Amino acid sequence: MTEPGTSSLEERKRQARTGAKLVRAEAAAEDPVAAGYALCDRVLAAIDFPEGCVVSAYWPMSSEIDPRPLMIHLHEDGHPIALPVVAGTGSPLVFRAWRPEDPLEPAGFGTRVPLENQPELTPEFLIVPLLYFVVRKRRAAPVNTVEAPAEAQAEAEVEAEVEPKTGA
Repeated sequence: MTEPGTSSLEERKRQARTGAKLVRAEAAAEDPVAAGYALCDRVLAAIDFPEGCVVSAYWPMSSEIDPRPLMIHLHEDGHPIALPVVAGTGSPLVFRAWRPEDPLEPAGFGTRVPLENQPELTPEFLIVPLLYFVVRKRRAAPVNTVEAPAEAQAEAEVEAEVEPKTGA
């Protein structure tokens, strides 16, 4: 049932997010450690990271796949690793350096971030958690939160049903 003031598209997206979270949670429960290593293997097979390039990843929360095996591998291979930090409401993300031995501090939404004294880096690659995507392989987001030309917003409104992403 659609809540008052909520469009059919918004309701479909809410339902898709809920369903995708359930699928992700089930997949994560099977073998989360193996999933993190599978992610590492797949990313390294697909991307030839230029020597010394800065890679940003995320600290896993809840049922998100764990990118730490990839982060550690890239760090050991000489790539600086950065984690995103929310600098404040309405501010762009800041990316702080991270090494496996570095302490982290609690941050908003239950995540952990490098300490304030860590240098800021500009990543060349971003490893981000993905809950679901639309058929055209774009990350799905509520239309009203995406700054896009009117044509792209209209296209998003008539997009095919959202498909959950499973696995690494």
